[in-house]
Amino acid sequence: MATGIKTAGLILATFAVVISALEHYENGFQVIREWVRFKGEFAAFLNALIRQRIFFRQNIEELLGPIVDSEYDMSVLLDNPGGEAWADETLNARLRQRLPGKYEYESYATTVS
Repeated sequence: MATGIKTAGLILATFAVVISALEHYENGFQVIREWVRFKGEFAAFLNALIRQRIFFRQNIEELLGPIVDSEYDMSVLLDNPGGEAWADETLNARLRQRLPGKYEYESYATTVS
C-alpha cells in the first residue's frame, strides 16, 4: 500500500502533467484562433484585390472605349495584357490623342513597356 507521502508525490506529479498538457492545449487553440483570424483577413484582402481589379478594368474600358474599333478588339486588349495588340501604332496614336496632357501618355507608355 502506498504511503501518504508517495500518494502526495504522485498527485503533485499528476498535476504538473495535467497543467503542462492544458498549457499546450491552450497554445494549440491560440494557433487555431490566429488561423481563423488570418483566414478572415485574407478573405477580406482577396475581396478588396478583386474589387480593385474590377475598378481597374472598368477604367481601362473607359479609356479604350472611344478609340477601339470593336468589342472584339477590346476583348483582345483586355484579355492579353502586354500582347501584340497593345503595340499597334494606330492604337498608340489614338492613345496619345486620348491622353493629351504633358506627361499622361509618357506615363502610360512607361507603365506598359
